[in-house]
Amino acid sequence: MGMLTLTLPVAPSANNAFLNRKAGRGFGRIKSARYRGWIKQADAFYMLQGMARFAPISGYYSVKMVFPPLRGDLDGKAKLILDWMVSRKLTPDDKFLRGLDTKIDGEHIGNLVWIKVWSVQGDRDSPPPAETR
Repeated sequence: MGMLTLTLPVAPSANNAFLNRKAGRGFGRIKSARYRGWIKQADAFYMLQGMARFAPISGYYSVKMVFPPLRGDLDGKAKLILDWMVSRKLTPDDKFLRGLDTKIDGEHIGNLVWIKVWSVQGDRDSPPPAETR
């Protein structure tokens, strides 16, 4: 059973993560400057915590995120963090996510999200993914 625990900066809202560029370089749906900046911050926090030395989660998994007091939607911020973890191969595709617990903690210090990810058993009707990392 795998488990990861890390802290990341609070992600921007998913509502503000993408822009629609109508012409020019990068035509179409593109990441906003704020979202690109957050991705760089998240990568730096990951490296500073030495997380590269831990094995990624494989198979089904659950996630708990504890946020500081914030403005905006909680679910959009959690979605960007989940997408970041998949893009960095820390977790498999979020279709294998079996539980997500998000919470805002008024006693939380700083502007960081505490994240815990752990492997879980899958549903009886859905076999675990064949690929392993």
